[in-house]
Amino acid sequence: MAYKALYRTYRPQKFSEVIGQDHIVRTLQNSLASGKISHAYLFSGPRGTGKTSVARIFAKALNCTSTEINEPCGECVSCREIADSNSPDVVEIDAASNNGVDEIRDIREKVKFLPTGAKYKIYIIDEVHMLSQGAFNALLKTLEEPPKHVIFILATTEPHKVLPTILSRCQRFDFKALNVKEISDLIRKVTNEENFKISEEAIVAIAEGAEGGMRDALSYLDQAASFTDDEITIDDVNSVTGNLNYDKVIEIASYFEEKNINQALKAVSDLIVMGKEVNKVVGALLQFYRDVLLFKTIDTSTFTKYIYEKQEFKDLAKKIEPNKIFFYVDVLSDVQTKIKTSTTPAIYLDVAVIKMINEVQDTDFSERIKLLEDKLETIRNLDPEDGSKLNIIENKLTKVTSELSRLELPNLVSRINSIENNIESFQNIEEDLAILKTEIDKLKSRKTEDIDIINTDGTDKQLALIIDKVKTLEERIKKLNLKPKSQSERKVSRKKINEGQLVFYNDEVIPYHELDKKTTEERKEEIISEQEDIIINEKNAEENNNIEPDLGIIKLSDFEDNKEESEEEAITPAPAKAVSLPTTAEEEIIANENSQLVRRKKPIPDAVEDRPVIPEKPQPVLELEPEIETQPDLNPLVGVNDEEYNSYSVTVLERILHSSRKMEAREDKVRLINLWKSLTKRCSSDLLRVAQILQDGQIVAVGENEFVLVYPTTSLCNQVMHPKFKRHSLQLLYDVYGDVYNYMAIPDNIWLEKRTEYINQYNIGIKFPKLTPFDDQGLSVDNINDEISPLERLVNDAVRILGEDIVKIE
Repeated sequence: MAYKALYRTYRPQKFSEVIGQDHIVRTLQNSLASGKISHAYLFSGPRGTGKTSVARIFAKALNCTSTEINEPCGECVSCREIADSNSPDVVEIDAASNNGVDEIRDIREKVKFLPTGAKYKIYIIDEVHMLSQGAFNALLKTLEEPPKHVIFILATTEPHKVLPTILSRCQRFDFKALNVKEISDLIRKVTNEENFKISEEAIVAIAEGAEGGMRDALSYLDQAASFTDDEITIDDVNSVTGNLNYDKVIEIASYFEEKNINQALKAVSDLIVMGKEVNKVVGALLQFYRDVLLFKTIDTSTFTKYIYEKQEFKDLAKKIEPNKIFFYVDVLSDVQTKIKTSTTPAIYLDVAVIKMINEVQDTDFSERIKLLEDKLETIRNLDPEDGSKLNIIENKLTKVTSELSRLELPNLVSRINSIENNIESFQNIEEDLAILKTEIDKLKSRKTEDIDIINTDGTDKQLALIIDKVKTLEERIKKLNLKPKSQSERKVSRKKINEGQLVFYNDEVIPYHELDKKTTEERKEEIISEQEDIIINEKNAEENNNIEPDLGIIKLSDFEDNKEESEEEAITPAPAKAVSLPTTAEEEIIANENSQLVRRKKPIPDAVEDRPVIPEKPQPVLELEPEIETQPDLNPLVGVNDEEYNSYSVTVLERILHSSRKMEAREDKVRLINLWKSLTKRCSSDLLRVAQILQDGQIVAVGENEFVLVYPTTSLCNQVMHPKFKRHSLQLLYDVYGDVYNYMAIPDNIWLEKRTEYINQYNIGIKFPKLTPFDDQGLSVDNINDEISPLERLVNDAVRILGEDIVKIE
């Protein structure tokens, strides 16, 4: 029989043999016992942690014919077939090599068939994150609602690459990496059964090198057993894994502490000559200093890492200061980043070794300042009779040290170095005291006030030089203090407001201090007006339900009153979050069920003020049920020859935007847009072309039985605005929407310009903004009346003047 790898030989066949995944095993066994089997599972986790093995065991348990519920027997036909990978009802798919749409479609076709002899048909898709975007989309529907006899088990090492729609359709189980103790126990068991001789240090090295993967650990053991002829040692394991021996790492670290550059570079070079990769060497040193830091910081007695048991490691860790560890880690991390893209990584490692030994940065500023204070204290304890020069220098140095405490940290190192250089002159102060005493006696006889002009001997010159250096330091400190403050610290100057200053507020001129009071009172009045309008509207609604229709003279002033009332309802703006109109949804416009003449906010003025209504034959007044209401016959073509629309008057756009702020218009816009998508399906065959042209536009604003269409070009706007086209389109809109609608078509660039202009005026407090006229010379409806007969013109004029309720077209 051919040799079988150890990780395949010792693959777990039952739930009880799974190591380190107790939380997953327990959940799956409970689901088997309770019969709560999901249709899709997702197993995610690092490599070699048992995802595929658990999927096979779960498949065995689902199709096992034994009486045991939560554990496969391993002896029935189904269990043996799954163990030998010969079961027709358990299909394993490698998504890395079968990641196309065709493979997933093939699965979709096959899931319809019942299993041949088992209870479930199970699909195990390994490395599912390798599927293409199209394959994921093809799998969505089948994964959401598969047949009752189908179960999907997906396995991946990178769950973040799986689509969220796939993740939401599966029960997810996260496998964790195994610890060193769990891996070591299994290695001991395998070596005993295979009769391998191995040292305890080698077992721990294999477990640590596996990085939580049991398959990697067994593969390393298999390689090490083939590598050696006798007992497996840690050197054999390091030769197989490429890792460094702990003794070698401790040796290199000891050279760093001894500042022995030659031996440190030789040890690193020997490792590279032996075939060790540079990144492995850097990684081993980083791991070593991490272990040192943990050893010095916390209790590592409970850790299973073998290096903590070495006495050489403990002795060396006590010698290394924490600030050095941080410096070493920074240098090695920088090297690890650079060698990834370098063709000569060994150079970076050699430079790092030299830097770690020679250029250790002392970042303990408090200790250095303490040393300076001690030196200054020594000078302060000198005899006062030694001369006024020392007292002057002492005062100046005290001032310098006080200024140092206020300096920024990045500049502190260079300034401390300057002070240390100046204080070096006082190291031999005891030897110069005798000379200073003799010079002080001479100075007493001289009537001089400036000690800087004394150059009689070398001592005066030396003191003068020290004084000059201290003065230089003072000048630098003054310059630093005179530097301008940062931008964040500067105070923002505010313009002073003179007392009694006048400001413009609406049409009034008021004092500035009354502006806040004025705005507060106006806001209160608006809130009270809103509440009164709500109460009045509710009363009017109740009264209107009981009022009988009145026949008589219809005056245009009646419609103007209605217009003013509607404007009053729209005066109070919505809250700021609704006023900003950031999206198309907030630009929706109100619809009205009245006739065209009534629904306009600014109707075209007529020559005749009053028009008599032709009385109809009196009918007996009958009490009708509330739901039965007689609707007047509407003429959808009444707006064909509307001059405001045909001349592209900007007042139409203003009117639509004014009324778009009402809730009824927003609701009507949702209805219109939903029906707009099916315009071609709801029209007759002779109006199909008209519907297609209309659907090229987009509804962006809806008003009272009128709306705005946006097209990409001016020519399309002129086409759909032409009266000939409108005679068909308005009839189509009436058939689809069940009401009379008119529209204005404008290019998308003009719509964005006018919409921005409207919003800007509204945001500054203009309740009903006025827009500038359209400046596009291409917007024009040519030959408006060329194809309209005199009779049609006469009928349209009659409808416009008398209203569509009066004029009946047969």
